[in-house]
Amino acid sequence: MKRLATSPLLVFLLACICAASCGADKKQEVELLHYYSLPAQERNLQSLINSAYGKKKVPVVFFSASWCGPCQQFKHALHDRKVANALSNVQLIMIDVDQDSENENFSELYHVNEIPTFIRFSREGDIVNRITSAAWSTDSPDEIVLAMNGFLK
Repeated sequence: MKRLATSPLLVFLLACICAASCGADKKQEVELLHYYSLPAQERNLQSLINSAYGKKKVPVVFFSASWCGPCQQFKHALHDRKVANALSNVQLIMIDVDQDSENENFSELYHVNEIPTFIRFSREGDIVNRITSAAWSTDSPDEIVLAMNGFLK
């Protein structure tokens, strides 16, 4: 039986192929900032919007609450590969409405009447678009991706 010669070039090529295929399967992660978990001196919504644009990300404020079932389902969906890939160019800035009512009250300022609500901002801090979880009928990743893709256009 003949032995297959193992050359350094062959080993290198196989390592490159393996590294490329492993990297292609790497899961994206959504950047999620918890506004009220930030140090007080970093809690400036316009600065966070500017920072997102500086990182070539789309800033989206996500109004949520710990007691809100659809909010928790959306946060869970962020771990799904399809959702994470669809939102890979987004920086989510999560504002807990319970903490917000005691502080800046962005919910009132931006007329948030239901949660979860997602608001996309321009560089200047103007509202570009808004969406709620009513945009998808189930919390399936496919429906969330479809709704979010329309929202982000």
